[in-house]
Amino acid sequence: MTMKKDEPFNPPPRRALYERLDWNLFRIFTVIVQEESITKAATRLCVTQSAVSQSLRRFEEQVGCKLMVRNGNTLTLTSVGEKIYNISTSIYEEVRRVEDAVESNTISVNGRIKISMISGFRSHDYDVFLGTFHKKYPNISLDIEVCSASEVIMATVQKRSSLGIGLIKPGYKNIEYKVLLPQRYAFYCSNKHRFFGKTTLVLEDMLGEDFVAFTADQIGFPLSSIAFFRDSRGFTGRIVASSPNVYEIKRLISAGIGIGCLPDHIAQLDVENGHLWKLPPHEGIVDANIVMIWNSKAQRSSAEQIFIDELKENFNSLDSGLIS
Repeated sequence: MTMKKDEPFNPPPRRALYERLDWNLFRIFTVIVQEESITKAATRLCVTQSAVSQSLRRFEEQVGCKLMVRNGNTLTLTSVGEKIYNISTSIYEEVRRVEDAVESNTISVNGRIKISMISGFRSHDYDVFLGTFHKKYPNISLDIEVCSASEVIMATVQKRSSLGIGLIKPGYKNIEYKVLLPQRYAFYCSNKHRFFGKTTLVLEDMLGEDFVAFTADQIGFPLSSIAFFRDSRGFTGRIVASSPNVYEIKRLISAGIGIGCLPDHIAQLDVENGHLWKLPPHEGIVDANIVMIWNSKAQRSSAEQIFIDELKENFNSLDSGLIS
């Protein structure tokens, strides 16, 4: 095809950026930000690290600017990257509503509920609730992920889970909670420890003892009140073992490795059987209730909303609130 000299050339209009973007790259970018690591993002997405790096590079090329910068082992969002991450989370919330739209076409409620929860939660009332809920809504499926107390909080904050069951502390916007199980923590030792059976002990006798600790009882973590108690009372013993799992903590204490904290209701049977011994102060040291937490700003499917509402109602007699 030839053109006359006086005929101006009008190139086809360039498509808008939103029409050229690969929407899947938003998801990959969001996971990288949430995991704070390309390697961890690759593990979560079940792809290679190289594939994630290439996707990030391709996304930056499509957008036309840098979204993240690497400082040593740390990935930091640029100002544009932060804005696009906020857009990405909004897109994710809207996509989740597709399931809700499909559900409205069916006679009964369908859907999937993702629950992030700590490993040590044991509750007869909760077990009964699950059975009753399944009979009432047989087409709702449950996806349960067991993780640390801090990971439960972050999955809820980042809206990766429908709700969480674990421990909570102040400092998180838009996170509401309902108490599922009141817990009082106290010090215990095993029948292999020299303190076992001693009735005249006082707190000062324990200050230099080796300690078994929860990984979440550091300052800034959900069980930080235990660390604060130890520090404020002058404990100087070494932390010789740690775990995020309450039953692993009980195993370590039972093995005689050191003294440690357990919820009274979890230690009770072992105390009655002569395997564990409660140490001063006998009234316990801190309350750290197990709660269900949910993000008040998340857009939920019908199944998610029903589960949260009915679980709240089932435990309505216990305190609830807003963590801000």
